[in-house]
Amino acid sequence: MGMTPEQLEEIQRLRDRKVAPKQIARKLGLRPAEVKLAIQRKAAVQQQESLAKGELPPIEACFANSTMVSALLTDKDPEFSGSAGLGTVMVVRQQRSGFAAATFLLDYYCLGVKDASSRKLNSAAKYQQMKEVVFSKFAEDTAEISLRQAQASVWGAVDYARQL
Repeated sequence: MGMTPEQLEEIQRLRDRKVAPKQIARKLGLRPAEVKLAIQRKAAVQQQESLAKGELPPIEACFANSTMVSALLTDKDPEFSGSAGLGTVMVVRQQRSGFAAATFLLDYYCLGVKDASSRKLNSAAKYQQMKEVVFSKFAEDTAEISLRQAQASVWGAVDYARQL
């Protein structure tokens, strides 16, 4: 059974006041599952509207392994190690319920982007754990970089590989 527009408005009004879905259901004489579904649908619509306007969730942080940073983003001569030519960029955005992380494995001397993946992470602990796992392949420090530097690294590797 569908909800009336008045019920949907009341659900939104109560959610704005931080009332729990179970309490909203009790107050409106609905099942908790119906209220949760209405809240999720509203959130999905709001997210789609934001994306359509070009609005993205804020960046939490961007990271790269330090050898790649030296090779691509500084004027210093890179210190070559066992990972010479390989690097990882990780971009993390804040989400309503945690974080979204994207990782890019780059071969910046030849193939460009070797691998890319993304994950939703529901806590700061999961985000830190993922960061540790992603960068554990490198026997070097992880450097925090700007979003522009992350984008330049990924798109630069793609452009370089296209020219070969």
